[in-house]
Amino acid sequence: MADYYSLLSRAIAGLETSTEETRLVLYRRVREILVDNLRNQQPPVSEVEIERERLMLEDAIRKVELSSTRIEPAPTPEKTGVVRQEKSQQIKAFLAPITKAPALWRLNGCGCTLLGLFRDPDMWPLYFCVHTFTILWVPICPLGIFLVRATGDRSYQFHGSISAANFGKLYPNGVLRLAGSCLLEGAVWIVVVLLIFGVIALAAPHGHYGFRARF
Repeated sequence: MADYYSLLSRAIAGLETSTEETRLVLYRRVREILVDNLRNQQPPVSEVEIERERLMLEDAIRKVELSSTRIEPAPTPEKTGVVRQEKSQQIKAFLAPITKAPALWRLNGCGCTLLGLFRDPDMWPLYFCVHTFTILWVPICPLGIFLVRATGDRSYQFHGSISAANFGKLYPNGVLRLAGSCLLEGAVWIVVVLLIFGVIALAAPHGHYGFRARF
């Protein structure tokens, strides 16, 4: 049985900075790689076993996050529902509606995906990310900025798109932060590869799943 808690803790310790945003990026990438590798096992792994491994990973993520998150001060009276609503309306004024969600597909790290994470506390669980074309998991070309909500394993609700210029008007340093978050995912990828091979090293002696290096 893989010790996901220990492996995640090591991965977080290897991050240059451990913030909520960087950890969410790491968790998202680990979920994606774990499921992809399990579904490409030979002989095939059953959906029941995949779900069991996924739930074990989610349990480890919850435990790691509890130990990593500091207690935040209670919100001030100014942070009322009225303020949140005004902020939401301000953001929506810059959003362009979308009639069709952008294509999300990737084979062995090549294709289109969502990278980066810019979190506005007043909009959470919605967050901004970049629709990006990647080659071997490396971000090559940004295709657009979207406001999304994660609804499951690589499933998202798209609430609109926004140009880089308007995003910069909303958040003066937002474009740089979002770009940095995308680049960080490239660095996180290296950590995740080490994490997956750590799973292999721990699981192999016990006859557990041997992950193929199909990234």
